[in-house]
Amino acid sequence: RGLDGRRLLDQLRRGDRAEVGRADGISATQRDVDGVFEPDRTLPTVLEELVSQRRVANVFALCMCGRRGTLTLGPPRSDPRRATSWTAAKGDSFYGVQLQRIQLGATALAPKEPPAATIVDSGTTFMYLHSAAFLPLLAAMRARRCVTLKPAAAPSDEFCVRLPFGGSLALLDRCYDNVTVVLPGATLSMPPSAYFYAAEEAGQYCMGVFNNYERALVLGAINMMYREVIFDRLNRRIGFRAADCTLDAASGQEAAALGASLP
Repeated sequence: RGLDGRRLLDQLRRGDRAEVGRADGISATQRDVDGVFEPDRTLPTVLEELVSQRRVANVFALCMCGRRGTLTLGPPRSDPRRATSWTAAKGDSFYGVQLQRIQLGATALAPKEPPAATIVDSGTTFMYLHSAAFLPLLAAMRARRCVTLKPAAAPSDEFCVRLPFGGSLALLDRCYDNVTVVLPGATLSMPPSAYFYAAEEAGQYCMGVFNNYERALVLGAINMMYREVIFDRLNRRIGFRAADCTLDAASGQEAAALGASLP
């Protein structure tokens, strides 16, 4: 695997200040890349380097909404309007969490067969269920009938539907149930309009929840959408809070006015 970087001009935020900076020094090709903060482990990550220089605390946050999002190095801005739900992180190699249950609507999926491990992984786009939970989910989705939605051709382990011409994603929400992940201290619920994605063929949408073909559960970027996810590496915990994931207009104007790189 590899990642080729380029010199970028982007909007960066340090603490409560919005700044514009040039991301120098990341144009070299990296090899053996695994996620945003897992490049070649012979070198420190960007966050580790900033932490070692005491510029930021050992925390980062991701916020993704559709085509936009933010990555914050150090603690994100506090927001008294939105509560943060925390769950403990475990393990050294990945951000592991304890799963209490997973539901389709009000129905628990494989409550007597929990996954051997559950991880939160921003480097994975979709959600990958352990097989014991995925199979009843797939069966339930296929059994649901809605007048406005028609099944579409898909591989045997996937589920796709076709929306009528001009139909909105709200039709998915009216037909199917939310997928909910319950963790100690945090509950992550996705409506169908969030866990279905647009396929290549116009009007066709497919479920972004797949069979992992093993006993592990992976919560990917699809589970993080429209939330700010805070990875508190210092206190070994992960926080979730609702967010629109875009810098407000005032922050953008402040950044343009500053026009200075990070010190």
